[in-house]
Amino acid sequence: MLGGGTLIATIGVGIGVAEVTEAVILGPFSGEEAQTSSAGPILTLVGLTAMVGSIPLFIAAGRNKKKAAAASLSFKMENATQLNRLAFVTSQYPAVSYKIRL
Repeated sequence: MLGGGTLIATIGVGIGVAEVTEAVILGPFSGEEAQTSSAGPILTLVGLTAMVGSIPLFIAAGRNKKKAAAASLSFKMENATQLNRLAFVTSQYPAVSYKIRL
């Protein structure tokens, strides 16, 4: 959310600056009144809101960091005994191992 909000706010500011620049530079020479849209301020506001909204997520990530370090996920090979014709045969198969350290 922080990166996306920064990108959206930057685009909004860029749109706003482009509109103001166009109104100031080209306005007197074209003889027409410059029309501005509300896209720039809206994008800037949405971007800033997303950036502020990311703060609780960073706080929650800090709290959950210890919990995430206590668990691990790995792959390992397990053995299985199977009956093949009249004899027992050991074969291997891949398995997922999930450990939670308490």
